[in-house]
Amino acid sequence: MTIVGIISLEEAKKQKILEGIIATHPDTLKDSKGFLTHSYDSAIIIRDILDRAIYYYPDEFQFRIDRKEIEIAAYLHDIGRPLQKDQLFHELRGAEYIEKEGGRLGIALAKKQDKQLYRIAETIRSHFVVYEQFGMPELEDKKKEFEKEFGNIDPNLLLPITWNQQFIVYAELSNVKGGRMTPQERMEELEYRYSKNLKYKDELFLKAIRKGKERIFRLCNTVDELIQGKMDVEKIKRYGFLM
Repeated sequence: MTIVGIISLEEAKKQKILEGIIATHPDTLKDSKGFLTHSYDSAIIIRDILDRAIYYYPDEFQFRIDRKEIEIAAYLHDIGRPLQKDQLFHELRGAEYIEKEGGRLGIALAKKQDKQLYRIAETIRSHFVVYEQFGMPELEDKKKEFEKEFGNIDPNLLLPITWNQQFIVYAELSNVKGGRMTPQERMEELEYRYSKNLKYKDELFLKAIRKGKERIFRLCNTVDELIQGKMDVEKIKRYGFLM
């Protein structure tokens, strides 16, 4: 029997897709174990988000969200990190990798995989502050290097608009080293780390965090409103096309 659709989270973990990529780039990540924990935990948080959204708003979410697609996107959201030691634009590198190599990795199992792979790639392309980084004059040379390798990227694709994209941002910021914190706490922790901790101090990354902080806070507050059952149904319907 031919399997169609998206590979499940459990199957992706069983097949050690991420471990295989790490093995081919053994000197890229400083903490491979932490990377794997963060990737899996992000997918588990997505499950909780979806459970809550469906519980409070079954008519709006139950039959409109592809759970496997968003879970696997969460699991792979940082797939660009082990591909290159320079972590800048890892979100874009990971999205490009899924578009080109996702079929070989067995992520999408349908005969026509392009649509599925592009949806997953687009879901992860816009997480965290890549939008702010991509527009920074100080990183123009880095951006040109990336575009020389992959081609031009429309900056509009770097803003998380769909529910799937927003869920990824929320989940990615909700976990660190196997623990849990609110996305807002995580942003504050990152701002402190990259401004005060000499080990991590990075003025350009700090600038991007500060520039994108309010945008991400608004996004996370919207997700909080949804998963706490406090969102007006009319608001969900209005943005229903974003699923």
